[in-house]
Amino acid sequence: MLRKYFGKIEAIYAIRVNALGLAFFRIFYCLVLLLEVKQLFTFRTLIFSEVTISINLITSLLLLWGLALIFLFLGWFTRLAAVINYSIGVFIVWHMPDYKYHLDFVMTTVNFLLLFLPVSAGLSLDKYFGRQQHSEKYSSDQVSSLYGWLLVLLGIGLVYLDSSVYKFSSPMWRSGLGFWLPSSLPQNAHTNLSWVLNQELLVRFIGYGILLFEVLFLFLIWFRPLRWVLVLGGMLLHLGIGIAYPIPHFSLIMVALYIPLLPDSFWYKLRLVWGRRVEQNQNELYRYAAFKPESGPRLKRYLMALFILYAGVGQLMCILAAPAMQDFAEKYCAKDVLAGTQYLFKPFYYVNQKFLGIVSHDIFLDKHFAGYNQILNLSYVAKDNTLVPLPLFTQTGQPGTYSTGRIWTKWAYRVTGAHPEPNSLQTGMAQFSAFWMQQQGLNLKEATFLIRVKKIAVVNNWEKNYLNRQMQQPWRTIGRVYWYQGKCRFEWLSDSGLLKEK
Repeated sequence: MLRKYFGKIEAIYAIRVNALGLAFFRIFYCLVLLLEVKQLFTFRTLIFSEVTISINLITSLLLLWGLALIFLFLGWFTRLAAVINYSIGVFIVWHMPDYKYHLDFVMTTVNFLLLFLPVSAGLSLDKYFGRQQHSEKYSSDQVSSLYGWLLVLLGIGLVYLDSSVYKFSSPMWRSGLGFWLPSSLPQNAHTNLSWVLNQELLVRFIGYGILLFEVLFLFLIWFRPLRWVLVLGGMLLHLGIGIAYPIPHFSLIMVALYIPLLPDSFWYKLRLVWGRRVEQNQNELYRYAAFKPESGPRLKRYLMALFILYAGVGQLMCILAAPAMQDFAEKYCAKDVLAGTQYLFKPFYYVNQKFLGIVSHDIFLDKHFAGYNQILNLSYVAKDNTLVPLPLFTQTGQPGTYSTGRIWTKWAYRVTGAHPEPNSLQTGMAQFSAFWMQQQGLNLKEATFLIRVKKIAVVNNWEKNYLNRQMQQPWRTIGRVYWYQGKCRFEWLSDSGLLKEK
């Protein structure tokens, strides 16, 4: 069995494809990651407010990270830039425990792969300058297809499979409402999609379609006739996620991971548009790859095969932790075997999560939305007694300009959420109000904020026009935050239903 597996890896490694796939992936991915680093830089005093590391060090590292991404984007000193990108990425992610979200783990996986992938083989300054000095060494415009498959397998396929197994234990997804319910909650609704959400059959079709797509992707992507359908479907899925929810950077990174799957015929036609002649066998034009053995060291191929195997087993251990798998094991009296297997791999969990981004992808499930019946925001009381809402949520309760990516995740689900924990709630309100005042050039000597709530209904079944009704709910004041001489004090109204005065 192992011999067959290694033989398959060698066969894929021998397939040569146009380097433009990896090149455009590198360019697009770096642009999106630069936007994420920009957000980290903008909110650095908020995100790293509780860590013991100097904010000056954090600032320097973020600037260096951004510079490394620019070099990686240009394909200049690519290997060094990739090492800096990966090292700082791991360091930063694991020094902001309360602000991590699913982008960080996909990013860690991709950044690790960038250490080894030949992403500078096309459209790079490294190749341009290399051709000036060693024209023969840098003459090839092709790379092994295995490099692109590494990105697809680890960045998309295993992630989808893991996510789908968790969804199987979700009543929301099993009833076809996995798209409708999250999109119908104002705190999630980056865009008001009521024109779609009000069509019950359509939203159930989308919900089941997403689940089916995630389950089958890893098994169908190997069939060439289906590849275009899966690539277009996946790109549209993640563009839709970026429109529906305030996680645009995650959505665009997932779109980028599909780029290496585009066939050679696509790059051939693209280069013709540029007016460049490409020597290519006409019989290969509509194939996904031209078959040509690569004379690289066999050790390299075996190491790549072993890494894929290790990553696959690591993700399998995460999948086995899913409730659906636990229930299956208990039903067939295999729970002890499952527990023993997970125990054996327990020492690897930390390494896999921190350095490879291999984690469970239990996101957008019932547990995140159950009992979520209130949206909280803060409003600054100006000197003329006018209220200035913080840009965490809009008047309709939708995510504001602050609330994208990790900032949205932090405020909407860790500071507030369905059942806010008192200490986390008050600490978060103090941190966010202090950060906003810093951004506005105000000081902490004396300031007052109103704690405002918008009550929303909790539902488990489809309802027409549900989102619009929740957006129209009024805001009311349930407490105050007082800043005086740099110290924060909370006052809660007796009928707030949240916390008592502290």
